[in-house]
Amino acid sequence: MALRLRRGTDTERQLIIPETGELIYTTDTKLVYVGDGTTAGGVPVSDGTTPPNIVEDTSPQLGGDLDLNNNDIVGVGNINITGTITATGDINLGDGTEDTVLISGLVNSNIVPQTDNNFNIGASALKWKNGYFGSVETDSLTTSLLVTETIENPNGELFYESTTQTLHTTDIILARIIGEDSTLLYDDASKILSVDTVDSNTVLTEDIRRSDQLLVYRGADNTLLVDEVIADAFTGDLVGSVFGDDSSVFFEATSSTMTVDRANIGSVISLEPQTSEPGQASTGTIAVADGLNWDPASAGPGAYPVFYDGTAWVSMIGAGGIPE
Repeated sequence: MALRLRRGTDTERQLIIPETGELIYTTDTKLVYVGDGTTAGGVPVSDGTTPPNIVEDTSPQLGGDLDLNNNDIVGVGNINITGTITATGDINLGDGTEDTVLISGLVNSNIVPQTDNNFNIGASALKWKNGYFGSVETDSLTTSLLVTETIENPNGELFYESTTQTLHTTDIILARIIGEDSTLLYDDASKILSVDTVDSNTVLTEDIRRSDQLLVYRGADNTLLVDEVIADAFTGDLVGSVFGDDSSVFFEATSSTMTVDRANIGSVISLEPQTSEPGQASTGTIAVADGLNWDPASAGPGAYPVFYDGTAWVSMIGAGGIPE
């Protein structure tokens, strides 16, 4: 059986005093009232300004804490809260790359990944612009440009100083060095450094080898071992032959012979006295006979200079003179 309420216009409602619990419905204002036995027209269940349910209420308020009772809050819209949000358990912010997370406040704690060495910050196509850190500890660093004042090793010792552009280290261990044009400059497998120019005040190295691994410099005794040296000036000990600018032989190492058209001597030349006739002598060759073991001019004991005139050795002292 259907429930039928007392009804009438709002004017008619105000002319009666309904019994306690009696319901009255006004047909013109579409409101419901309940009687308390004393109030004319009854007490409104809905006064027309307060929505009868939360769906119609555009600004509902809670009178206490809201217990979800193991249920969820779902829907589409925004959440605006002034205060502190405390959440336990897992928190998911966004479920796809189309979502964005905006952090305008300051982070007041550490940011630690759940799994060691497993997550990234940024991507190859989406890089962070600048990073400001008090210190960075990393297993490896790959960058196209690194700007820093100093670099320290794990022991806190200075490794690099930008003021003097100095690298403080006893060893540099590199597998490969690649140039800006991706050309391989050094490969640890072959131990070969391939560069056009080395611009340095000082190069400290034990040995230098050619691409075929032939030793060209021996650091143990500071010896340069090469087939050819082209230089405007040379200071030091030389083992081997010397050639002039026109590729003519100036000094031949096999026979220890120096061949020159003219010598401009600004100091004393010391020649070792020979105990026997020098081999491979040519016209104009000068030597010093010791006079005891080798006496080509029969001058007797005592060293004296001689020259070879093409057929015999002639003394350069006395009547022989010095040939023109």
